[in-house]
Amino acid sequence: MVLIDIRVILESMNKKLSDYDLPNVISHIDLQSIGYREVQEEYSINVEYEDLHTRDSLNPNQKFAYDEIMRHVDENIPGVFFIDSPNGTGNTFLYKALLANIRSCGLISLATATLGVAANNMPGRRKARSRFGIPLNLDNKLMCKITKQSGKAQILREAKVIIWEEAAMAKRQAVKAVDRTTQDITYEKLYFVGKIMVMGGDFIQVFLVVRRGTREQIVGSSLRMSPLWASVKRLRLNINVIAEETLDNFFIRIPDNMSITYTDKTNSMDALIDPIFPSLQSNEADSKFIIWRAILSTKNESVD
Repeated sequence: MVLIDIRVILESMNKKLSDYDLPNVISHIDLQSIGYREVQEEYSINVEYEDLHTRDSLNPNQKFAYDEIMRHVDENIPGVFFIDSPNGTGNTFLYKALLANIRSCGLISLATATLGVAANNMPGRRKARSRFGIPLNLDNKLMCKITKQSGKAQILREAKVIIWEEAAMAKRQAVKAVDRTTQDITYEKLYFVGKIMVMGGDFIQVFLVVRRGTREQIVGSSLRMSPLWASVKRLRLNINVIAEETLDNFFIRIPDNMSITYTDKTNSMDALIDPIFPSLQSNEADSKFIIWRAILSTKNESVD
């Protein structure tokens, strides 16, 4: 709104914002909606330089998924995607690239996750239950707790892309409640009102929890049992398997350059700490030095 006021003054003097190195006003922003706190928060998210250029480091599978989703964004084509991403396949890396490049275009891309741990890995993230107002007790006809005049409703109207990490861990009824609510808010009868919906996760993890549920009820709560699943375009991120030398077909031999020869407890402990935390005495007050390296252990005794 400040930029628009400045632009009006400058135009009265035959000048432009770009003459003074000021950013141009994004024409599609609805100024009435900027009054909503949720909308302001989304537009104020800083796009990190590293995240913006993450797209240059994507592997072939990630790049294919990125290009397909961004094609829908650029050509304004609605679509529902599911990123089939087992742990370790770089799904968060892909989401950061998508979020940064979509937001750099002045568009709203909502980042949410079923689990709080997953939500913490994405910029501008919120848990799905908080973002969408998903009820605690779910059934097949429930709606989310969102009023049509609220900021949550407005942010859903304006969002171009919704990224839902760990959607496989959400019950089918929760996803349906979000879909039903967005349709009610916008008066449209399309899956997620024609937005670009990107869901991710890995079904080969643990079963969903259904209190005192039968096997059929547990399987039936999965997103894959939803009618929505038939219209989802599935993109898979594969794990690159590195074959290592095996011993007796039961053990993998750790390469010499990844191990430290054990001599005795004290010397071997120092031999482990020194390469991970070099010059520890002179760098112990440097937080960046500390947080960029770690030694993991299986026993609390070793940690102590």
